[in-house]
Amino acid sequence: MSDPDYSGWQNPLSAYAGKYLLPLAAAASVGSLVYGLASKGSTPTPRLDRPLAVAKAKTMINRFRGQAGRGKWPGLDRKGVADRLEILLDSPHLVNQGGNGLCGEAAFLYVWLSEDPWSVARYCVQLYNGGAASVGTDVWVRPRESLRSQDFTKVAKMMVDRNSADKDAIKWGAEWMMMSALRDANNFIISYDGTPSDEWGSGSSNGEVADWLRATGVFKDVSEADGRGSKNNFAAAAKLDPQASVVILSIDSRMFDATPTGPGNDTHNAVLKSPIVVTEDGTVDFDVWTWGNPVGPVSALRATYHQPGLSQAQFIAEYFGAVVATR
Repeated sequence: MSDPDYSGWQNPLSAYAGKYLLPLAAAASVGSLVYGLASKGSTPTPRLDRPLAVAKAKTMINRFRGQAGRGKWPGLDRKGVADRLEILLDSPHLVNQGGNGLCGEAAFLYVWLSEDPWSVARYCVQLYNGGAASVGTDVWVRPRESLRSQDFTKVAKMMVDRNSADKDAIKWGAEWMMMSALRDANNFIISYDGTPSDEWGSGSSNGEVADWLRATGVFKDVSEADGRGSKNNFAAAAKLDPQASVVILSIDSRMFDATPTGPGNDTHNAVLKSPIVVTEDGTVDFDVWTWGNPVGPVSALRATYHQPGLSQAQFIAEYFGAVVATR
């Protein structure tokens, strides 16, 4: 049986239509009415053990790979999507946004792949074949035809032209599709074209990331620690416990690759993987996942950009809070 064709359906009013139309409080209210998002204190959905979930997902991917045609994404190769999705199931840390402004979507996808690989595989297959898919049972992702018709070969070339380090971008079609569709479906007016040059249509908020995490049904509680004593607060950041919960940081990307002066900007999301500590030499260090790299310490990441250790002053200036999801 083929997947239903949802591609002609109208995008529902996004929870983040308020990004352009409504005050934030009103947007949150609209989102809860339209999507029926899971609330704090909800019971997580039972899931398969990860090895069994991956095995089940790979069986589905093999069927998907053998199907004919390019589904609802004529510019995206089916086999390439299947091959990449299979790799991501085994190695979620390889999720790569390339030159696109999809760091919130990438952090969410990394977490979702780590926690519930079967559901991610189903989302990917349905999105490719039917033009739409859901995150859990609450959030429908219906990207516009303008995104689905993009030629990914050209998009990948744009990534490489912008940054030669993205030489393997042509292999990243699966995550590009999943993340770009999520972004476009959450832009009620301004479409997202999936390219590095689309800076206006890209960018996610902590509220969006939190809502996507709730929608997975994996977590019993998802909260946002942004403002209310969290922003630019080292003590609050040091209390984050990534062993007990999933923690997605909201930071300035310069924290990882530069030593700037002046105030920071809330430009990046990354997944915290160890407590934030001050080392013996007075610098700040912690393990993190970001930019398709293996999990590793910030000190090592900064060293690849020929930067010294992260000072406490820079961390404070460039820390804006976190999304915390408790299993």
